[in-house]
Amino acid sequence: MLKRKEMKKRAKQVVKKHYWLLLILCLGMALFGTEFSSTLNFVRTERTEMDSKTKEIKNAIQYNSRLALDDILNDALDGHIDEAYRLANNLKLEEITQNSTVQKGIVLGRSRGILADLVNNITSGYFLVVLLSAIESLGLSKNIIIALFIILSAIVLFLVWMFIKNVLQTILRRMVLECRLYDKVPFQRILFLAKVKKWCKVAVTLAMKVLFQTLWACTIIGGVIKRYSYYLVPYIVAENPDIGWKEAITLSRKMMGGYKWECFKLEMSFLLWDMVGFLTLGISDLFYTNAYKIATYTEFYIQVRLFAKKNCVKGIELLNDLYLYEKADALTLDEAYIDVLFMDYYLPKKTEHLNGIKGFMARNLGITLYPRKEELQLEKMQYEDAKFRLMQDALTGKGYPSRLFPIPEKEKDVKAGHINYMRRYSPISLILIFFVFCVTGWVWEVSLHLVADGTFVNRGMLHGPWIPIYGAGSLLILTLLYRLRRKPILEFTAIVILSGVIEYMTSYYTECLFNGKKWWDYQGYFLNLDGRICAEGLLTFGIGGMILVYLIAPMLDNYLRKMKTQIAVPLCVILLSLFMIDQVYSFINPNTGHGITDYISKIYIETNSSVRG
Repeated sequence: MLKRKEMKKRAKQVVKKHYWLLLILCLGMALFGTEFSSTLNFVRTERTEMDSKTKEIKNAIQYNSRLALDDILNDALDGHIDEAYRLANNLKLEEITQNSTVQKGIVLGRSRGILADLVNNITSGYFLVVLLSAIESLGLSKNIIIALFIILSAIVLFLVWMFIKNVLQTILRRMVLECRLYDKVPFQRILFLAKVKKWCKVAVTLAMKVLFQTLWACTIIGGVIKRYSYYLVPYIVAENPDIGWKEAITLSRKMMGGYKWECFKLEMSFLLWDMVGFLTLGISDLFYTNAYKIATYTEFYIQVRLFAKKNCVKGIELLNDLYLYEKADALTLDEAYIDVLFMDYYLPKKTEHLNGIKGFMARNLGITLYPRKEELQLEKMQYEDAKFRLMQDALTGKGYPSRLFPIPEKEKDVKAGHINYMRRYSPISLILIFFVFCVTGWVWEVSLHLVADGTFVNRGMLHGPWIPIYGAGSLLILTLLYRLRRKPILEFTAIVILSGVIEYMTSYYTECLFNGKKWWDYQGYFLNLDGRICAEGLLTFGIGGMILVYLIAPMLDNYLRKMKTQIAVPLCVILLSLFMIDQVYSFINPNTGHGITDYISKIYIETNSSVRG
C-alpha cells in the first residue's frame, strides 16, 4: 500500500485540479447534514447582543405556551373537545401579544385579517383540536391517534434521511473518483444514480449499513470495529450501484480485513488540520480541508481495492468499473462513440436573426417573448450541442465514458424531465417561477421557525404567503447571469455576490423605509456585514442558486410550458393583482404587529416582573 504521504500528495493534486467543484460538493454535503456538518458549527455563533432579560421573557413565554398546548392536546385526546376549544381560544388571544412582545424584529401581523387569524389558529393549537376532533369521530382511541402522529412524523424524517441525506455520500464519492482521472467532470454527474435507475437500491444498501453499524454499536467495542469494517460501502456502491446490500457489506468487511488500523491512522493524521480548522473557526475546513480529506480517503479506497484485486478477495469481481481507474484506449472509445466522430458534420448550426430589444433580451438575459418555433428549434440544437460536447470529452479521454459503464445509462432523459439549462424563459414562465419561489421561500422560513422555536410565524413584510426576495433573486439569477451558465464556477461566484447585494440592499431599504425595523438580523453570525448578510447565508444561496439554474428551473419550465395559454395568462394576472394589492397594503400597514404596541408594552412589564419574581 502507498504511504500516507503519497496518498495525500495525490489527493492534493485532485483538489487542485477540481477545486471549485469539490468545494461546492463538500459545502452542499455540510448544508444537507450528510457530511462535514460540524464545519458549519464554527460558523454559527451565539448572538450576544440580545438583552438577557428579553431572553428570559422569551423562554418563559415559550415554556408557558408549551404547557398550554399540552393541556389543549390532552383535553382533545381525552375527548374533552369543548374544553380544548376554550383553552385554544385563550392561548390564541395571549399569543397575539406575547409573540410580538419578545420578537420585535420578526414580521407578525397577528391582530386582524384572514391571514392573521390563520396564523393564530395554527400557533394556538386550534387547528390541531379540529384535526383531532375529526379523527376521534372515526372512533379511534387516544393511544392510536398519538401513535399515528408519531409514526407519520417518523416516516417523513426517515424517508428524507434514507433517500436524500444518506445517498448524497455515495454521490460525493463517485464524483471524487471521476475527478481523480478525468479533467472534465460536469456538475450534472450528480444525477448518475438516477440515470442508471439505482437510486433506491443504493438507498437501501446504505440504510442497511447504518442498521448493522447501530446494532454492533450496542456492543461498544463492536461499534468501533464495524465502523471501519463497513467503511468502504459508500465507495463500493458508487462504483457498482447495482450490487446488493448483503454483497456490498460483506465485500467491504473482507476488503478492510487488515486495513482497519491503517484507516484509523489515516484519519488521525488529519488532527493538525482539525486544529487549524478550530483556530480559523472552520474557514480552513470549509475552503480546503473537507475536500482534501474526502480525496485522501478516496485514495485509500483505491489502494485497498487494488490489493483486494491482487489477492482475489471473494466478490471483488463485482467492482468492475474499469474506466474509473484507467482511461480507455482510443480504439475502444472510437467503437463506443463512433457516432460522435461524424456528429459534428450533421449537427444543425445555430443560426438566429434577432435584432433590437428582442435580440438583446434573448442573447444577454435569456428571455424570449414566447416559445416561438425557431426558439424551440434553437433550444433543441443547444441541447444536442451540449450533449455532443460531453460525448466529445468522453471520446477524447477528458471525461468519463458513460457508455462504457457496466450499467447502461439513459443518455437522453432523466425521470425529472428534459434538462437544458441554456434554455430561454418566456415572461409567463418567469412570472410563475417568481411566485413559485416566493411561496417556497415563505414555506422555508416558516418551517425553520416552526422547527427552531416551536411556533408558527408569518415571515416576510407582506401579509400573503410569499416572500418576494426569493422570487426576485431567482429571476435575477436566471436573467442577469444568463451568459455565465456555461461556466459553473463563475456562475456560483456570481450567484453568491448577486445574492449578497440583493439581501443587503433589501435590508437597508426596508430599514430606511420603516424606521429601522428589521425582518432579519445576522448579528452574531460569523462573517456578517451589519447584520444584513452573512457568509453562511450567502454560501447557502450559492448552492441553492446552482440547483435552481441547472436543475429546478429547467424542470419547472417543462411543466409550465405544458400549461395552456388560456390558463397561464389569467393565472399570472390574478397572482400579480393579488401581489400588488398586498404590496400596497403592506407599504401602508407592514406585517409587524402594527396596532397593538401600547398593549404589548404593558404585557412586557408584567411578564418582566413575574420573571424577576
